[in-house]
Amino acid sequence: MTRYPNCKEYPLSLAVVQSAAPISDIPELHDRLIAATARLLNLELMTNDPVIQASAFVRTAW
Repeated sequence: MTRYPNCKEYPLSLAVVQSAAPISDIPELHDRLIAATARLLNLELMTNDPVIQASAFVRTAW
């Protein structure tokens, strides 16, 4: 049983990579892909990372 039953994994896909392309204000690739996934799914990203929170390309909540 998963610790967070309402959470789902989302696979890395071409659509995620394409969504990451315009994100120019998050330098770390892995963080950019996480933000791109939230952007692609039109969801807020739960993070306390100040770089991601400051991004103009993704909505965050914390």
